[in-house]
Amino acid sequence: MNLRLVRQHAHHGFVRNVLTLASASMAGQAILVAASPILTRLFPVEAFGQLTVLHSFSAVLIYVAAARYDVAILVPSDEKDAVALFHIAIVTVISTSLIMLGAYVVLSQCYTLSGDFGFLQEYGWIVALTQLAGGLYLCLSHLAMRNKSIRLLAWSKMSAPVGTLGCQLSLGLSGGFRIGLFLGEAVGLASRALPLIASCPRNVGGVGWVSLLQVARQYRAFPFYGTWGILLGAIARYMLPTIILGLYGTVAAGYYGLIVRVIAAPLELIGRGFTEAFLGEASTLVRSDIMGLKGLMVRSAGWLFLLGFAQGVVMLFFGPSLFYFVFGAEWYEAGLLARCMAVMVPFSYVNYPLVHILNVLQKPQWQSCWDCLTVLVGPGGVIVAYLSDATYMEALTYYAISMSIMFSLHLGVSFWAVNQRVRTGVRI
Repeated sequence: MNLRLVRQHAHHGFVRNVLTLASASMAGQAILVAASPILTRLFPVEAFGQLTVLHSFSAVLIYVAAARYDVAILVPSDEKDAVALFHIAIVTVISTSLIMLGAYVVLSQCYTLSGDFGFLQEYGWIVALTQLAGGLYLCLSHLAMRNKSIRLLAWSKMSAPVGTLGCQLSLGLSGGFRIGLFLGEAVGLASRALPLIASCPRNVGGVGWVSLLQVARQYRAFPFYGTWGILLGAIARYMLPTIILGLYGTVAAGYYGLIVRVIAAPLELIGRGFTEAFLGEASTLVRSDIMGLKGLMVRSAGWLFLLGFAQGVVMLFFGPSLFYFVFGAEWYEAGLLARCMAVMVPFSYVNYPLVHILNVLQKPQWQSCWDCLTVLVGPGGVIVAYLSDATYMEALTYYAISMSIMFSLHLGVSFWAVNQRVRTGVRI
């Protein structure tokens, strides 16, 4: 079979995997979106603001919980190294989660929070629990991506909303207990991980401590460079609600939180399934067919931009009306905010899977530089806008434009890195 036929077969397999995962994501996200009008009537705007802040802290910690050894699982050509990296990642997640829980206990005894951040005194422990559930899920999902266990990944997506909404609705309908709203994410992530745990006995064998230390040292660039880089990137992406809460209050944070929950649902729907299929394919192509990887990137970026552009147009013209009729009159202003951020949507779609390319190419230093710049330009710019007396809508409009530019820059650097690999002919 010649190289052209191999690429055609790989392309058809990739499309099939994307459709499988996207269909599972569609079902899961449809359940979450359908339940959102109920949740917005069970809980006040301020509760959604607090939920978004808790989510922002846990999301940042989830990405660094395994010190990026979870991403390294996709890279090695030797299957034994991949299994060793899986063990290392699991141990690291458990350790960092316990450290986070201990830090919360100590700090909550030594300091008292008040004002808009006072709720963290009571509910901060949920961040550590969510970090553990999310970190374990990422380790298991990267192993499943490497093995192209598409059905298991699809099943895990179907189980997540059941756990999330089961927790949120049961406690919400029982009396509007906010802890149910806050715990939903952790329960959903644990539900998502359970189907993937079932595959571990077949995919994972015993590994000695000496081998683990050798592999950890071999891939030390991921924790040394990748962890700090992804930490900065996660801060740029997820800590914005905390900044909004501190600068503009819980109501503004609540509006932004609903946008993240509902308007970002199509991005999550398509992006997560696409990313998992994309990384599974990219981790193979980077070792065997670098030109095939470049072609995959071009096709992916083109289709994702068109999908994001369609959603952005809907947000721009119909955002306020949709929020008013679906979620109630008090959420109309959230629709105005969604309109302000519409420009960012197409670039977010493209960046969702392709942001991982530099790590797949073993360029964590490059990724770290981009992450540092993103923090300065994105959240840093919102703070500067606030100091310039900008309203929160004006500040978030700046954020949307600046992040669109940063996403475009990352795409250009990623293609340059792939072209460099093509010219040198180096294989991992």
